[in-house]
Amino acid sequence: MKRELLALVLALLLGLTGCASGGSAAVLCTSEALPAGQAIAAAGEDLSCAAAESDEAALQQLAGGQCEFALVTSAGAEDWREAGGAVSPRAALMAFAVLSRAGDYGAWDRSTRVVIVGAQGGYGDRIAQQVLTCALYGSVRYDTADAALEALRRGTADAVLGLFPPQDAGVTEALTRVRDCALLSLPESLIALRLPDPAMEEGPVAFGEQTAQSCALYGALCTGSTATPEQEEAVYRAAEQAGILSVASPGAILE
Repeated sequence: MKRELLALVLALLLGLTGCASGGSAAVLCTSEALPAGQAIAAAGEDLSCAAAESDEAALQQLAGGQCEFALVTSAGAEDWREAGGAVSPRAALMAFAVLSRAGDYGAWDRSTRVVIVGAQGGYGDRIAQQVLTCALYGSVRYDTADAALEALRRGTADAVLGLFPPQDAGVTEALTRVRDCALLSLPESLIALRLPDPAMEEGPVAFGEQTAQSCALYGALCTGSTATPEQEEAVYRAAEQAGILSVASPGAILE
């Protein structure tokens, strides 16, 4: 009986410390990259994700050992690299997508219902507002990514604009299952896109089998001194599965 009780106590202690599952790891990231961090956590095991106010705040907590990894923009990654920290190859954090079941921009009219993903004034909204100056539309509202895609599927929205993690499963499903749903490139009549962050670049983005000319937010995955090689390998593998990184190993080199 004593031996069984001792075994139970040890099992509980291992579970509380995380050793029973090989050790959990936390990823901290800015609010703009939070969906990408959540995608990494969902693709891996024993991974959690939380938001920080800024790259600087995320890296301060990483340096203090409050988390094992930080997903930050290009500027934050360069700061961490200059401080001697380990940094992944460049990561695609978020890609701007325009999903339309109402045809190309020229086919939109005053009955076209638009949903913008995220908060008013956020990165996605600031790009979406520039896109909308090139199209005729009816109503505009703001919602979460899941709710916006669900509205597209149910036919209560005609177009969805916003930032999504690369290869987002919800976007891919909408493009596959929603009738006449297409991934649109940025309007040709948009002379100059004002990007809300220096880490954003214009270029091709892909979701599923569809590709469009749009823009994306770039950064990198920074590793703290408390992370074990096993945790780092697991996070890289999860980031590769989520489409955030193109490599699944910390030692891999991009061609």
